[in-house]
Amino acid sequence: MTGIGFLGAGVIVREGTRISGLTTAASIWVVAAIGILVGVGFYLAAIVLALLSAAFTMWGSKFEVLLPSQTAVLVKIRLEPHAPTTEDDLKRFFKTYGYIVARNTVSIVGRDNGVDWTFVAIGQYKRSCASIPTLARHMEALVGVKKYQMSYARN
Repeated sequence: MTGIGFLGAGVIVREGTRISGLTTAASIWVVAAIGILVGVGFYLAAIVLALLSAAFTMWGSKFEVLLPSQTAVLVKIRLEPHAPTTEDDLKRFFKTYGYIVARNTVSIVGRDNGVDWTFVAIGQYKRSCASIPTLARHMEALVGVKKYQMSYARN
């Protein structure tokens, strides 16, 4: 089982804020468990596990929608080189629209043509946080914003 766990870990890929391959990794592990159950003669347990894993794979996403969640937005902003906008200004801006800047997600890169900020903003309440188009309409009100990009992030 340990070796199969390493195989499963090999299919998990992280790209920025996206993580993929978790379902595939879990499926590899479950198939190995089913194989072991059949190998030791626990046929009924193997059948039950196979049916359960098939059911969760097919219908699990429908139940996932019912679970409590928060909206997360990946934000990339380019500010002018000497813009007066600070981290507190960005936090206040997003708080106005129902978001908080997630701890330990702020990344700042200085460039010749500006300063790039990247962070994740988490909606405090799913129903009251603004949509990305609403945020985009108001983003230009921030002093010094040259360019921005926002996309929903899964959390």
